[in-house]
Amino acid sequence: MGCGAEQTTLAAGLKAARLEVDRACELLVLATPESMDCSALALEAAVRHCRPSESLELLPPTTDERAATLEQARQLRAAVRRASHLLETAATFRRNWTRMLGAMAGGYTGQGCPAPISRASRVSVRG
Repeated sequence: MGCGAEQTTLAAGLKAARLEVDRACELLVLATPESMDCSALALEAAVRHCRPSESLELLPPTTDERAATLEQARQLRAAVRRASHLLETAATFRRNWTRMLGAMAGGYTGQGCPAPISRASRVSVRG
């Protein structure tokens, strides 16, 4: 799909990607199953904005445009780092919660580690 017809500069594509990553971060903070799913979609959209298309001007001709492009790249990098930190924190929380649940539900192994818990399939039904 590329950056889309309305995005004719690299800076515009980077800005659109950053906005999607920012949206993903906002959703990750909510930490609901629905917001986690939506954050994944926002991150996928950000990747699509970063793919060059034939209409994309890769090298801005003026110094001001190059500076604007570099600033958008810097902001995108900061947003990606923030998203990475949120995802790593969520993964750590889940690992620790799983360990605690294993200890509470199954006790400990002979080596003193929390017992593994059996994972049943998840089903979500809304009436």
